[in-house]
Amino acid sequence: MGLADLGLQGYQSIRGAGLQRDAQLAQNAYSRFLSQDRGTRQLGDLNRGMERGLQGFASFGKRGLQNSGIFNQAQSDYAQNWTRQQDAIQNQMLQASRQADLNDANIWMNYDAVTGNASENNYNTILQTAFDLQKALGG
Repeated sequence: MGLADLGLQGYQSIRGAGLQRDAQLAQNAYSRFLSQDRGTRQLGDLNRGMERGLQGFASFGKRGLQNSGIFNQAQSDYAQNWTRQQDAIQNQMLQASRQADLNDANIWMNYDAVTGNASENNYNTILQTAFDLQKALGG
């Protein structure tokens, strides 16, 4: 009698599915970390660039244009561009996080499907073996 005859082979499938699930979850967690790190770095770069760019507005004061429409429009455009870029980076980070969540859910769904099928096959094999033994023993 082999493992398959006793209905124990399903446990090997469940163990293999668990190892695969764990590897995929670890890979997804690392991918999520890299995505968040990249987004944080991009936001930091954007903010540092904005601070450097604000220094350029000092030249308006030197030319006596502090209260002019040109100065106000330049400030408004600069702030709007910065806000758009910041929103885009944050949206990318949110999308990456949502994708990682979806990947996690799919990994667990696949694991549940594999283990459910393996368990069901395992139970059926055990029942069939018990039935065959009972029949062979004259019961």
